[in-house]
Amino acid sequence: MFKKLNSQIEALDEQKRYFDLEWEEGHHNLLNFYVKIIPIVVNAERCSIFIHNPATREIWLKCGTGVSERDIRVDRDTPSVVGNVIDTGEFKIINGLEKMEGAHKEIDKMTGFETHNILSVPIKSLDGKETMGAVQVLNKKGGLNFSEDDLKLVEDMAHYLQLSIENIYFNVEVAGVLKGLKSLISSVITVVLWFIGLTTIAIIGRILWVGMRYAVT
Repeated sequence: MFKKLNSQIEALDEQKRYFDLEWEEGHHNLLNFYVKIIPIVVNAERCSIFIHNPATREIWLKCGTGVSERDIRVDRDTPSVVGNVIDTGEFKIINGLEKMEGAHKEIDKMTGFETHNILSVPIKSLDGKETMGAVQVLNKKGGLNFSEDDLKLVEDMAHYLQLSIENIYFNVEVAGVLKGLKSLISSVITVVLWFIGLTTIAIIGRILWVGMRYAVT
């Protein structure tokens, strides 16, 4: 029974990997489209999309202008704009960042890009209970500051990103469930075999003991 169940789980896992490959290609194309189009819409220099895992509190870059996935990871112990937006679930517009300390300074050193101002908007879960990530737009062109109109445009786009980000978590959770089931089955099989082994030893011992008694008598 366990062997059959384990085979079924492995088959599901294989199917999931196949569909993940198909979905990831389209998914990355969609996110990269947003990263390209948002700066054009609000007349900014760069855009980044960050993912947040509420269970581990990890924040990492999913995609962005001039950077690759996971090139940037945010240390939750260091103050950061994206960390604050995700923690509060509220947008932030901050100017004069080149004069402020924070995680952006380390990121600027790594990327060679100097951040002057930033518009950061949370990406909420579909039920609105969790903040699953954030969109960040950097440096309004012409030395200007981000406006309320810019905020409204980015918030609208973040709304349409909800489904894509939610799918990332669904895939991660499914993978975790499948991995957990395989681990559980392995543990159960180990216990069952251990129990069977003890039972077999006990039966053999009983047979030998009874046989010795009869031999003596």
